[in-house]
This record gives sequence, structure tokens and C-alpha cells, in this order.
Amino acid sequence: MEWLTEISPWHWASLGIILLILEILGTAGFLIGSAIAAFLMSAIISFAPGLDWKWQLAIFSTTAAIFSIIYLKRFAKFNEKSDQPNLNNRAAQHIGKRYILSESIVNGQGRIQVGDTFWKISCDNDLQASTNIEVTGIDGMTLIVKAAED
Repeated sequence: MEWLTEISPWHWASLGIILLILEILGTAGFLIGSAIAAFLMSAIISFAPGLDWKWQLAIFSTTAAIFSIIYLKRFAKFNEKSDQPNLNNRAAQHIGKRYILSESIVNGQGRIQVGDTFWKISCDNDLQASTNIEVTGIDGMTLIVKAAED
């Protein structure tokens, strides 16, 4: 345990670098707070070299928790934003698009082929084949449509 009494600023800086490398490998921001705390401890030990190892660990653990909480509060939502929010929601990708019915809608239900996929469609009223329709919403994997206004 003698090595604990001789923790230098380089030890903390090395720990910070190791934590950043591990962060790069994909921990989604969980190690950034600890890395910042390690770099902060390196700076503190540079100015107060006689600080006891128990105090060093207490300061490190406290600042790591604080910086991690700050990171999660400020930047966690940043990772959730997408330039294509409907990328994996194929039904929602059709909202606002117009198609021509190949089959009539009977009793408010029907289907339409878009590309190589048949979609179940729902409408408030019955529509004849070859009617222009517009997708106005979705209900699960059912497209909600209405007659398109030209």
C-alpha cells in the first residue's frame, strides 16, 4: 500500500487518458465525467502535492459523480436526436405521400401496394379504385388515408 502514498499528477493524468480511450471504445458518455475528474485531480495534486491519498480518492469520486451527472443532464438528449426520426418506422415514412388506389376501399378497410409491400389502409368512407389518396396518419402498421384534394 506504499504506492498509494506516492500518487503523482502523472498517475491521475494517465488514468484520465485511459478513461478517455475506453470512452472512445463506446461507453456512451459514462466515462467522460470520470476522465475529467482524473484530469482535475492531476491539476490539484500539481498545486497541492502533499494531499493525502484518502483525500485524493474522496475528491476524485465526488467530482467524478458530479461531472457524470452534469454530462447526463446536459448531453444525454443530444445523443437521442436524429436527422431521420422515422428511419425504422416504415409506416410513418408514408405520412403525407399520395398514391392511387388499385382496389376499392370497402367498409373503411382496404389495401394498397407501395413498391413491393402491401399495406393495410383505413379510411372514414368508402373510395373507388383509381382514386387519389393521401396518407394522413398511421395506426400501428395500418395507413390512415383520405381522398386527396387536388
